[in-house]
This record gives sequence, C-alpha cells and structure tokens, in this order.
Amino acid sequence: MNAIDNIDPSEKNLIPEKVYADFGNAINEQIESILLGKTGNLYDMMKYQLGWIDSHGNLVPPRKNPFLLGPLCMMTGTSIDSNVIQTALIAASLELIYNFTKVHEDVQEGIPRSDDRDSVWWVWGPGQAINVGDGLYALGKSSLLQLANTKLPVHRLLKLLELFDKSCIEMCEGYYLDLTYQERIDVSISSYIRMASSKTGSLFACSVGAAALTHFEDSITLKSFEEFGRKIGIAYQIR
Repeated sequence: MNAIDNIDPSEKNLIPEKVYADFGNAINEQIESILLGKTGNLYDMMKYQLGWIDSHGNLVPPRKNPFLLGPLCMMTGTSIDSNVIQTALIAASLELIYNFTKVHEDVQEGIPRSDDRDSVWWVWGPGQAINVGDGLYALGKSSLLQLANTKLPVHRLLKLLELFDKSCIEMCEGYYLDLTYQERIDVSISSYIRMASSKTGSLFACSVGAAALTHFEDSITLKSFEEFGRKIGIAYQIR
C-alpha cells in the first residue's frame, strides 16, 4: 500500500499529529519517486538538504516535522475534497521549491548551520549550493508537470504553473527587500509587513491557492484562498 492510500479525505477531525504524519509520508513518497534513479554527488547533496543522508552519504533518522508548505497544501485540499493524488504532487513540488529557497537563503545570509546541521554551502561551498538549489527548483517544477497524468484539465495545470512562477518571483522581491532592510535602521512596520508578505507570504499563498485551484474555478474564491495562505505566511515570518 502506498502512503497516499492511508489518507482518507473524509477524516477531517483526526488528531493533528496523525494527519501531519500521513501527509508527510505521502509527500516524502512523491519526492522519492521524483529522485528515483537519479544518482551522483549532486543528488546526494539534494538528499542531504532534504535530511535523508549525512554529508558522507549515510542514511540518517528522519527529522521530526520536516515539511512546512506541503502539509498546508494537503490540509487545504482535504478540507475541500480535492483529488488527493493531485494535492500530494503539488505538495511535493512546494517542498522541493521551499528547500531551494532555504539553500539559497543560507548562502545569501552566510548561515553556517540550518536545521541543526551544517548548511549545504558550508559543506560543499557556495557554488555547489547554488547548483543544488537550482536543481531542487527544477525538480519541483517537474513534479507539477506530472499532474498532466492525473486528469487535471490542461487549463488548470497552466494556471498552477503560472501561480508557482508568480509566487517565486514575488518571493525573490521579498528577499531583495529583506537583504536591503538589513542595512537600514529606519524600516517601518508597514515596510516590514510588505517584505514578509512577499518573502514568506507568497509561498504560503501559493500552497493554499494551488490546492484550491484543483477544485475551484472562479477567481474570487481562488483569491480568497490565496489571501488566507498569505496571512498565515506573514504570521509565520513575524513569529
């Protein structure tokens, strides 16, 4: 039985820990399928970033609660009875792209340790870290393209691709503001909220909005879901 088979869309009142575990297993399974057959040092570095192996290639115990955006996407999809396979693919894409942002952020801000271990750039250098991040982004987009095999209408798939690209561009705008604000002492609250909305809120908006896009068509409803996700992202950035 696949991990995704354990998810029952009708079970909306289960304890959060079990729901998160079921979602996490389904997401992990999708990411493993994306990386299946891909060997070499580049992919080992990706697996290191994902928390699967150490810097010597040895398997390590799974991290507790390793995913962020993916479970939010699947929780949204479950609440509106979306196709579980579709939301799992989207969730896997979100997690790969989120890890791309984490790798690049560690390089940009010179963070030597992340998630209680050495950052990718600290182990293999900034150049290879950027390469790893770019690869994770590309794999994330390839996960989205697998939705073409799930009977998702083509026009919705195109809207999903557009949403992801729009969100990533907005996220880059947010990172630009964040780096700029680090050199200033006169950043207003409204300016900070604007940065948080772009840097973090954009991907949270994408997470919730993408799940909604598999089920709804009208722009007003979709915009409401995106804004809901954005508010969560802003709160996450501020916390």
